[in-house]
Amino acid sequence: MNNIGTFRTEMGNSYIYDGTTDVILPGEDNLIEMIDSTEVFDRDLIYKYANDNLKSLMKTWNLFNTDDLPVITINKYSFVPMPQLILGITERCNLRCKYCIFSGNYDDMRTHNNNKMSDEIAIKALDYYFDHLNANKEYFPIQLPAITFYGGEPLLEFDLIKKVVKHAKGLDCVFNLTTNGTLLNQETIEYLVDNNFIIGISLDGPKKIHDKNRVFPDNSGSFDNVINNFKNLKSYIKKVGKTDRQMLVILSCYEDDTDLSSVNDFFSNSDLGFNNNDLVFNTILHRCTLIKEKKNHIKKPNKSFTELSKIYLQGISTGEYDKSQFLFLNQIFGSSLRSILVRFVNPYGNSAHRALGGSCIPGKKLFVSSDGRFHICERINANFSIGDYIKGFDFELINQIVERWSQSIAYYCHSCPYISLCGICYANCAEGNDFNIKKNCNKVGIENRLKTVFSILEKAPHAFDDTSEDKNLTNDNYEQYISMMKGC
Repeated sequence: MNNIGTFRTEMGNSYIYDGTTDVILPGEDNLIEMIDSTEVFDRDLIYKYANDNLKSLMKTWNLFNTDDLPVITINKYSFVPMPQLILGITERCNLRCKYCIFSGNYDDMRTHNNNKMSDEIAIKALDYYFDHLNANKEYFPIQLPAITFYGGEPLLEFDLIKKVVKHAKGLDCVFNLTTNGTLLNQETIEYLVDNNFIIGISLDGPKKIHDKNRVFPDNSGSFDNVINNFKNLKSYIKKVGKTDRQMLVILSCYEDDTDLSSVNDFFSNSDLGFNNNDLVFNTILHRCTLIKEKKNHIKKPNKSFTELSKIYLQGISTGEYDKSQFLFLNQIFGSSLRSILVRFVNPYGNSAHRALGGSCIPGKKLFVSSDGRFHICERINANFSIGDYIKGFDFELINQIVERWSQSIAYYCHSCPYISLCGICYANCAEGNDFNIKKNCNKVGIENRLKTVFSILEKAPHAFDDTSEDKNLTNDNYEQYISMMKGC
């Protein structure tokens, strides 16, 4: 099939997904039948079977174009500036989480060690970041610079965090920190809150589930420690009157056998107030990500995931659900469904976005490792450096990565209509110093999501109207931060 997909909803209505433009159109039976039964066709054949409305659209836009995907070339004159700087200030961690990407269970990834970022690297990387932003300010006039501290456990280098923040003082930016929560003592809590950090805390759910994987080196669980610190954090936020603007993010991971029903109950009913936006939070974001497959790991379906998905789909289709009980479900189900609706649509077709498979241009955000090398992001292995803190971006390296990536997309995905939706990226396809796109194909999953979304919309046209409903923070930084972080 030439870059065109078809799907049918539960009510029997048919739709066409045009892979050239990412436009979705209702399809009549004769056209659907022709598309599904024809291996090779062109726009003239589609036009012959199209109704008057579709013919009009085809005259206006570049629908159903079967041209080859372009191979993208990047240079410093066409480079897209990055809105986010991520500093990998330490590779040391006080926990030994069993599924951690740095645990030794994953090929090509580093393991825990004592490497840490020097003051010189941190400050020079920060200066380069702001110099680059200022030189390209016309391209992102409303976005706030975002500086993220990453590890390991970044609070192990608390002094360096303070030095970076001091160096950036007077510059309008957002600070972000991802922590395992065990080092949130009174000093670090007060500092982070007083300096308006967005604080991401790893918490997998109730004690039994959290302590299965998130353990100290002696294999003891970290739940009690994290929860006590979390309570102290909430208490201080309330004490200083920041309950309407302090942003906290809960980061959760689950495995094939995780009881997600228990996780949902924990976040929906806990007395810590995860489900109550008027306590300490204006919003809570649960990011639940199935961990990358371990060596020799055979993926199995998660039964509780299937059960909860039925509850979610029933509730969202009928509108009969308690919003406070759906916070967690909206993250593990709603976010993937909503991505269908907020996809990038280009009626002119074959954009760079599509040629990259929906992935970013390297440098959209900048991860600086402890040794000062620049990388595409914090999740990819160390074989794809794109510069360093001394010389800055290396456009030859960036171009090599983009060319290899777009060539792979053009080869493996040229006839797939769902390239822009599949979610593959450099990080999850990286193997050694090359990319394995084929093994990450998710075409069947995307077709199922399309069927699900449009089946829901046919029953309840307003089911997804609340996509942005909970973004009404009085802190103006929130909207700008979310805008920067989407897709990262």
